[in-house]
Amino acid sequence: MNKSRILLAILFCFSISLQKGFAQQNIIKCFSEENFREQAAKDPSLIKKRQQLETQMAENSAKPMNIHTGPYVIPTVVHIIHEGGDENISKAQVLDQLRIMNEDFRKMNPDTVNIPAPWKTVAADCNMEFRLAQKDPSGNCTDGINRVFSHLTNNARDNVKSVIQWDNTKYFNIWIVKSIDGGGSGGGIVLGFSSFPGLDPAKDGIVIRSDCFGSIGTVVAANYDKWGRTPTHEVGHFMNLFHIWGDDNGACSGTDYVTDTPNEGDQHFGCGTFPIYDNCSPTYPGIMFMNYMDYSDGNCVNMFTQGQKTRITTTLNGTRSKLWSAANLVATGTDGSAAVDCIPKAEFMSSGDMICEGDSVTFTDKSWHGLPTSWSWSFPGGTPSSSTSATQVVKYNTAGSYSVSLTVSNNAGTNTITKDAKIYVSATNAIVQDTLSYYETYDVTRVPGPDWTVKNDATGPTWKKTLISNSDSAMRISAYAANVLYEVDEMISPSVNLTKMPSPMLKFSLAYVRKTVSTNSDDILKVFVSSDCGKTWTQRYSKSGTLLATAAVKGGFFAPTSSEWRTETVSLATVQNKPSVRIKFQFAGGAESNNIYINDFKIYSNTVGIENISSEDIEYEVYPNPSKGNTQVHFNMPFSGTSSVIIHDVLGRELWNSNEQKRSIGSYQIPIDLNLKSGMYFVSLRINEKRFVKKLLVE
Repeated sequence: MNKSRILLAILFCFSISLQKGFAQQNIIKCFSEENFREQAAKDPSLIKKRQQLETQMAENSAKPMNIHTGPYVIPTVVHIIHEGGDENISKAQVLDQLRIMNEDFRKMNPDTVNIPAPWKTVAADCNMEFRLAQKDPSGNCTDGINRVFSHLTNNARDNVKSVIQWDNTKYFNIWIVKSIDGGGSGGGIVLGFSSFPGLDPAKDGIVIRSDCFGSIGTVVAANYDKWGRTPTHEVGHFMNLFHIWGDDNGACSGTDYVTDTPNEGDQHFGCGTFPIYDNCSPTYPGIMFMNYMDYSDGNCVNMFTQGQKTRITTTLNGTRSKLWSAANLVATGTDGSAAVDCIPKAEFMSSGDMICEGDSVTFTDKSWHGLPTSWSWSFPGGTPSSSTSATQVVKYNTAGSYSVSLTVSNNAGTNTITKDAKIYVSATNAIVQDTLSYYETYDVTRVPGPDWTVKNDATGPTWKKTLISNSDSAMRISAYAANVLYEVDEMISPSVNLTKMPSPMLKFSLAYVRKTVSTNSDDILKVFVSSDCGKTWTQRYSKSGTLLATAAVKGGFFAPTSSEWRTETVSLATVQNKPSVRIKFQFAGGAESNNIYINDFKIYSNTVGIENISSEDIEYEVYPNPSKGNTQVHFNMPFSGTSSVIIHDVLGRELWNSNEQKRSIGSYQIPIDLNLKSGMYFVSLRINEKRFVKKLLVE
């Protein structure tokens, strides 16, 4: 589709198209261009780099290329970023996806028989083969798959690449994650995105949802793309292919810089019966909806063109040339040498880590790096206390905290992992019985101890009791100097009997500041409740960034004064009358975290009726205020009901309405990005029939 348009326009004309088709089903197939546009808005030099690369591509494609015998072999590493759940996909699922990619890029996919007759002659074997690396960057044995525990697997973006990345000039990096942040796309489910060549090496590679990688395992359950064609599409971007419709929202003026892809007005969704016409290709043979760089369903795309192959080959002989060089294939073990066994790295997952007395936990081997051939488990306090199976169900009858060990072996060697305090077993009866209120100042309580529990998933600082005055103690995470990026730390209360506490509420004192002004929402505090010994949790509170802060930014170590504390209130109505309730504080810190403190924990009875609820009770806030045009509304729902946010100007004209939604008890944040002009506005929050109004000043 070779149509005149300057490259700069590519960056700004495609985002609306993401709202159509699959977006109507809340699915966003590809976020590559949107992600690039966001990066370019922050770093305009990327636009120039892309223009320069396109000029270079045009020059190189016009020159005779060296004849390459055999396929271009691409050393590949797959980084599985997980939290111990289904996103930690099997090696079989990884290998299945590489099979699909190798078939697609070699025109060996069985569905080439479905290519329409007019395009059979232009369908191309792109001469690429993807092989998992057998040597890591240090020359050590690897199976080309890394498994890393990180909460960045949730709503991932380029930040997930900071968890682990191998040299992008030697390896094609693939990151597998649980979910991808759709940014301004309306919160849809993003399936994948890719970098483009020649830009930021620290972000080079593709990111794919775990349930869109391969055609087996977790893909079957999700059914977003059960054919493995999302990675094929993203690899196309990695090799500098663009969407075939030119990202021009139907204007027929965009370009993918390829002459043998027909002019297409907009992306095509679903499947389709050939021929299909649109406003840009209204005559036979119509649009090439079966091209991998369109948005048709995975079972309906089946081809690259000769023109796309030329761009891929030009890229392989340009910015990607080191990947397939003979020296690099030897260095990465992808030169065809025989595979060898690697020593396994022991790892396991459990079906839960908090249970009641008499309940069971299922432990499953998740060892990696090398496939184990034998297993040896140790379950102190459990029944059975040991096992030699890959999976084992263990019952715990006595309250307490228990460790778990696993030793795995194969012909290459043995490895052991021990997780202390992995399983926490609660007594059936509540620790705090038959009370109308429960108050905790942490002055005499041991944390962790027999009642309060602390969980830390990394090696950084966690919740710890600290003296804040001569006689007053509080819980603190000393995140100022040694916080582990995006580490999650949890502090869990003893179980409290609420059967005699009408309208239960939680109140606690909070002190927290950000280290720099630039940090907006990296740091987040959440509060959860559980009435089943911690097996399941329900979120009741969440604040982040500026809404979480209780005082101004402090670049140094934060030790709060008396005026830098704030009282927070959370409804516990969902666990009213429950005989055993636990509260969990969960903090995740970003790159610029400072210390956070919790004190004066109190569960009490609140008999205030709905008619007496005030804006202070629901903690209604509009922030920042004054604003530059972008702001957000925060509020608590003290009871289940409907709510909406409406913005009016000073003349009473409605400018924006979030539309009424049913919401349960909890804390909510609604972002507002309207690019409002300078002036005064009114932000109305409506909960059921009650309305709360605040002024918003836009500077």
